[in-house]
Amino acid sequence: MLTPEQEEKLIANAEFIKKQELLNSFYDDPKYSLTKKDWWLRDRNGRFELKIPIAANRTGLTDQYEELENEEDIKKALDFLSDSDLRKELAIRDFSPFYSCLTIRRKYRKNGFAIDLDLTYFDPETTYEIAEIELLVNDKSEVDAAAAKIKEFAADHNIPYGPVRGKIIEYLKRYRLEHYETLVDAGIIRNF
Repeated sequence: MLTPEQEEKLIANAEFIKKQELLNSFYDDPKYSLTKKDWWLRDRNGRFELKIPIAANRTGLTDQYEELENEEDIKKALDFLSDSDLRKELAIRDFSPFYSCLTIRRKYRKNGFAIDLDLTYFDPETTYEIAEIELLVNDKSEVDAAAAKIKEFAADHNIPYGPVRGKIIEYLKRYRLEHYETLVDAGIIRNF
């Protein structure tokens, strides 16, 4: 969560990459089988993506995920047959969207970091703004060092390093409290 002054400092001398509209629908079944494992399956602009946590026990303030963007990899992770149609298989197994939103993203690059400034519409009149600072790594052994670099980068830009609810978690807290509390009870998210 940035003040206008923090945002201005963060993107000063940054390379503007692009502005994009992201239409996201997040999927799960009625038992929350995916989200209770901290797995986030989304259809983003017509393409499925699956985020799976790298570490089972997160202790820091950074989220660390492997992102599967290939439909075959996603089906394999979900234990679906390789020749099945993912969208049809989801419907057969009672997976459906539990949250859909539009996010307007401004993407920047600065000192090797990816910066996403997101304005998400929970509905036509309710928005949520958040900044994400990312550092991609080639190997899981680099994750802790990357988290430390993100923390240092934030400090260099006078951005307080503390807990912030991501877009989907904020949505669940506001509009799907039972789902939110299930994830808190499962230790997937921190309640603050």
